[in-house]
Amino acid sequence: MFPFISFAQARLDNPIGFNTFPELFTAIATAAGELIAALGGVMIVVAGFLFMTSAGRPDKVSQAKQALLFAFIGMFVGGLAVAIVNTIKATLGLN
Repeated sequence: MFPFISFAQARLDNPIGFNTFPELFTAIATAAGELIAALGGVMIVVAGFLFMTSAGRPDKVSQAKQALLFAFIGMFVGGLAVAIVNTIKATLGLN
């Protein structure tokens, strides 16, 4: 009666490889944490360069100290990314 309707079954593969939202969110947090840690390492090198090129000027030394502090804070937060996501999942009962 309706020749344009097909009752064939189509199979759709999961393109992202995660079956639940918490798995996806954990993978994103892990990747973000690794990226932040890598950028923190680069910023430590930049802060070292700022120290070396400051020539003892107090304003440049202060800028280098601030860059180093922010690099360590960023690396700490990046390291906690997965722990934060796991805490949220445990609080919501999504484990």
